Amino acid sequence: MKYWADCKNEVARIIKPGGKAICFGWNSMGLGKNRGFEMKRILIVNHGGSRNDTLVTVEVKK
Repeated sequence: MKYWADCKNEVARIIKPGGKAICFGWNSMGLGKNRGFEMKRILIVNHGGSRNDTLVTVEVKK
């Protein structure tokens, strides 16, 4: 888990205030409030049948 936390920390460091982060995955965690981001949008992409949905989150850095 440390690898992904380090990746998220680096992305948070690079994005300027007002910048947006778009994350794709199977949860809605995104980059998170602790890194200075505010969740603006969540989209659920249904792939149909027996495939898992993909969650898309859009966050803005404060």
